[in-house]
Amino acid sequence: MLCADFEEERYWEASCVLGTDIMRNDKLWISFSYEPGYRNYTLDANDLYSDFRLNRLSAMGSVSLPADAALNLFLTHEPERHSRREDDFSVTLVSLDLTKRF
Repeated sequence: MLCADFEEERYWEASCVLGTDIMRNDKLWISFSYEPGYRNYTLDANDLYSDFRLNRLSAMGSVSLPADAALNLFLTHEPERHSRREDDFSVTLVSLDLTKRF
């Protein structure tokens, strides 16, 4: 991935996605992925952005329940470890829902 619009925002990013899916008929579906990577900002003296390593984790799934119901999950965790420690942060999102079909 590349960004070349503004000098401060110019970077290259490389990552690799590793994942697996588990499916059992209509009853169970789970998908896991892990994406390690690195983003390098090309401007050496960049006061706005800093280079960072990323480790994105995600999981999605659905389990069938009795009475045409299903339990669904979406989970993502994206920690970033920057070259400037004060720029480190993580984003985590969890969504869980119960679906009933009519």
